Amino acid sequence: MLLSNPYNEAEYRRVLNSVQRDQFDGVVISDENEHIPHRVLIAQLIQQNRLPAIYNFRDQAEAGGLMAYSWDIKAAIRGNAEQMAEILLRGANPADMPYFQEKSFELVINLKSAKRTRA
Repeated sequence: MLLSNPYNEAEYRRVLNSVQRDQFDGVVISDENEHIPHRVLIAQLIQQNRLPAIYNFRDQAEAGGLMAYSWDIKAAIRGNAEQMAEILLRGANPADMPYFQEKSFELVINLKSAKRTRA
């Protein structure tokens, strides 16, 4: 049975309009997988409401969001690829491999959005 996703454009518009109506000071966007397909829409709607927000992905800040703070996606992909190579090419046992924890993070600040948010 396929369940429908309750997250859609109309729901994001409804919630973000209520955020503006209730005069929130800012927004923190969670990193739930359901939000990923709508991440640019979310950034655009928050920008239209002129709210400061912090996002999980660089492309949301590049789409007009104020800032993003997250682990370095490229480094994570490299680490995963190295582990896969160990398993597939060298026969390593995944149970014997150490837990991979992010070591590098990036903070992205969109200066144009920062100026617009203050104005």
